[in-house]
Amino acid sequence: RSTANMLTKLNVTDKSVQRTAAVAGKMAMELEPQNPKNFRIAAIALALAGDNAAACDAIERAIELMPENRDFRRLHAHLLQKREDK
Repeated sequence: RSTANMLTKLNVTDKSVQRTAAVAGKMAMELEPQNPKNFRIAAIALALAGDNAAACDAIERAIELMPENRDFRRLHAHLLQKREDK
């Protein structure tokens, strides 16, 4: 199951949960800036918080660090589509 599919099924509407997720995602990027999985975590958290632009930036960094990861690319495509749909 891809991350993009999982993200589509998540429906977090509690604003405090969304903010907490975004903060946790940003912290993950800062703690290990060379770990692409942390950028994936951040992208998911930021998307849940409704910040698709920042989520796209995070997953793009993950792709830079690990270009062969297909799940990162699928998540990126999903986030771009979501951003265009708005």
